Amino acid sequence: MSTINQSFQTSNGEQVSGVALQTALDEVADRAYAHALALFSLDPYAAHVTDSDKIEYLDRAILTSLEIREGMHTHKFWCWQDVNQVLTGECVALLP
Repeated sequence: MSTINQSFQTSNGEQVSGVALQTALDEVADRAYAHALALFSLDPYAAHVTDSDKIEYLDRAILTSLEIREGMHTHKFWCWQDVNQVLTGECVALLP
């Protein structure tokens, strides 16, 4: 497991870094990867979606999961929310 060199501020103000952050990122990345595979295997899929569209989506989703593992995307709300939930158990809503 490689530990990224950054910190993450949770919704309760705690700064998390090192192994704890990497573990959370790995869990979020694993979930993103599993979600991508589940969507790819849907049958039937929407009729207007071609097989090449499905493969393109899967490729992008796998790349995103790898980037999450490297500490990317944490500035985006959807990723911050997932990492925060793993670290705190709290799911912060986009709109109160």
